[in-house]
Amino acid sequence: MKFELKKEHIKLTTRLDFLADAFFVPEEGMKYIPCINPKRPFGNSSILRDIIEITTGTVPDELTEDQEQQAKRFLIELPVALEVIMETQTFTPGVYDVDDYRAAFTYRANRNVLFWEKALAGIKHNAIAKMVLDVCRENTTGDPYKTLREIDKWPEEYSNGASIRHAKDMLKDHAVTKWCQEHTECQYCKLSGGLCDKSSCSFSEELCDKEKLLEHLLAP
Repeated sequence: MKFELKKEHIKLTTRLDFLADAFFVPEEGMKYIPCINPKRPFGNSSILRDIIEITTGTVPDELTEDQEQQAKRFLIELPVALEVIMETQTFTPGVYDVDDYRAAFTYRANRNVLFWEKALAGIKHNAIAKMVLDVCRENTTGDPYKTLREIDKWPEEYSNGASIRHAKDMLKDHAVTKWCQEHTECQYCKLSGGLCDKSSCSFSEELCDKEKLLEHLLAP
């Protein structure tokens, strides 16, 4: 896998709070293994705000949604960044090859969970939300829509069928929103009749032919 080590990753590594403390890892035989402070990884309890302060040099009173998402992306990328720094013994930003089955493996899973975060928050049935989260974590392919395809196969004829349908609807709505955010040119724009080149319309969720788009996303 290719990974881009950024200057922001390097700045974050300089502020990591390392421990070898039995309070955080109490199991016998493991309590002296070095780890990162899980409560205050950068010195303070406001983890996302710390990340924005370290990477931008500014301390916002309140984080915007974009800043929160950016901070979370840096956080889940950090283990891969540390692996690159330790293995190459460099602090030079750039694109590096990393092992698919070390830090990159959990990185892809966490990136998938982050992709579906809003949809997960909207699922009201706790047990179904946990099942969806498990599928998100198991998807390490780099294709977040594989999660949607897996969950769309779930049967709905059981007693919790209504909750499963609700979860599927939440994920489908979220998938359309994410697709529209990520694709400025798309063959599913109602106004374009083909590829939208942004000259005829500003592509948005409201202009999306959702049925056709979902048919595409659910195709094996």
